[in-house]
Amino acid sequence: MRVTTAAINFKDATTPDRAVRIHTSAQATTEQISASATPQALSVQDVHVRFGGVAALAGASLAVQTGVICGLIGPNGAGKTTLFNCVSGLTAIDSGRIAIAGYRIDDLPAHARARLGVSRTFQNLGLYQEMSVLENVMLGGHAEIGGGLLAAALRLPGLARHERRVRERALMALDEIGIAAFADAIAGTLPYGTMKRVELARALMARPKLLLLDEPAGGLAHGEIEEFAELVRTLRHRYVLTIVLVEHHMKFVMALCDHVVVLHLGATLAQGRPDDVRHDPRVIAAYLGAAR
Repeated sequence: MRVTTAAINFKDATTPDRAVRIHTSAQATTEQISASATPQALSVQDVHVRFGGVAALAGASLAVQTGVICGLIGPNGAGKTTLFNCVSGLTAIDSGRIAIAGYRIDDLPAHARARLGVSRTFQNLGLYQEMSVLENVMLGGHAEIGGGLLAAALRLPGLARHERRVRERALMALDEIGIAAFADAIAGTLPYGTMKRVELARALMARPKLLLLDEPAGGLAHGEIEEFAELVRTLRHRYVLTIVLVEHHMKFVMALCDHVVVLHLGATLAQGRPDDVRHDPRVIAAYLGAAR
């Protein structure tokens, strides 16, 4: 790979997003940004996370515009999955701030973030392998069923109607992903590439605005990677999604993503257009030369 020394203008990853007015109350849901500005789909600013004496994130920052497919790259230990967990609410941050569509979310529980449109897949498939494909996908619409334990025990009509709607939507999601024929199959018996699509269908059941994909190309064959990339493009347009993905497969990232962010030791090394990042000498030296 040719290294160019031409100057690259990267956006300062630590510049505060002045559009976001921070609300610090843990009880409040969020605060809306100024109406005069267009909010970013995702804004992560100077986020720090420590596990004991280890700094998993040390000032990670990124800005993703609405409708963009953003790739988050870096070697193992760079903090990519930790950052995903911070955005989705599985890991609390020590400092910094995270906002989606102009709303601060870092003080919200995971279920509240899901209601605001955050959905994700996992590096290691999060499917219930003994359940059917349809049952797994329906779990993605669990928030719509509601009703509580009493309603479920009594099989109240309202709950039954909700379950039928969720089932119908799950079948539609499987059809759109191209795996409707596997609806009744046991998830754990399917090929790995098909299980990846099942998890994606389940994530779509939450009606996301921001979709986080953790290593979507991991374990896929060459032909499957190209098909999956095309599927992601299609879903982005069909559902009007903003997508952020963690991935080690550089060809997949550079061909699919509009914007790329590079993490190094828990901090943002560079971010910008794929061609800019591809030719940044720091990125080439630290990552792309050793990537798959």
